[in-house]
Amino acid sequence: MIKRLLVFFIVICVVFIASYFSHFSILESKKVELSFSLLSVYFFYAISAITIFLIVTAISEKIPNQAGYGFLALMFLKIGFFLILFKNTVFSEIPIDKPEKISLVIPFLLFLSLETIFIAKLLNNK
Repeated sequence: MIKRLLVFFIVICVVFIASYFSHFSILESKKVELSFSLLSVYFFYAISAITIFLIVTAISEKIPNQAGYGFLALMFLKIGFFLILFKNTVFSEIPIDKPEKISLVIPFLLFLSLETIFIAKLLNNK
């Protein structure tokens, strides 16, 4: 279990660093300014991915048949917390333009895919 958690943590950290800096450099080269902190978005998704993986791992140890449902519930909570934390960006009266929309979706899809892959492996081993 510890090895699985450590591998997930390392993968999340590597992907966080690589994707954030490449994303940031692309935005800088295109001279795109965002109305929110890109680093905050990446931190939110990285921390939530680690938290969700820890919780689903704990659920799968206690009640393995319910771990998939736990993952789905945690994903809804993650989206809800994101909307609460970034409500000024998402629900702003000023419409967000395409680069901002893409900058919100890329980290979401990136970390969601990592969570899904690792949790699918976890659940298949049970």
